[in-house]
Amino acid sequence: MLEDIRIKTKNLLREHEEKVRSWRYDFSPKCMDLYNEYLQIAQTACKVNANGQNGYEVIEGSDKHCVNLAVMKCTCRSSDLTGIPCPHAIRDILHDSGDPMTEINWWYSKEVFLLTYRHKKQPVRGENIWKIEPSHAMEPPELVKLAGRPKVKRDRQKDEAIKRQGVWSQPKKEES
Repeated sequence: MLEDIRIKTKNLLREHEEKVRSWRYDFSPKCMDLYNEYLQIAQTACKVNANGQNGYEVIEGSDKHCVNLAVMKCTCRSSDLTGIPCPHAIRDILHDSGDPMTEINWWYSKEVFLLTYRHKKQPVRGENIWKIEPSHAMEPPELVKLAGRPKVKRDRQKDEAIKRQGVWSQPKKEES
């Protein structure tokens, strides 16, 4: 069974690596889906007002968010949680004629996913070739005396009858 599990994991790792190599972009498909959704929101619903050197105020409907591009922080904190620029940050980067794709965190990249599958499981020779040395034999652990009161009942043999304790006593008749 362990050999079957080893072979199955080896094949799964190979399949995942092939899937990663077939990605169209340099980032994961789920990351790109979220980025494209944010880009759509940034282009349609967000308006930018400059707030200083690196600060911007982005208006999205009735919400206002402050974005600082120097430290890549937004008050919505979405990019802090996901590592993908939020719609407000994307809008500010586009306002500065930058490329928002450069702000996507590196752990979504194809390179990082391929590093995950870099180490391959090595083949193992058949079980009939394995050498079993007596020094590698596993011994049972030493018995340890447990704390507390020792067991009072003795262990009975399998074929030993169980004796009943006590005799049924009949209730005494009440004298009137």
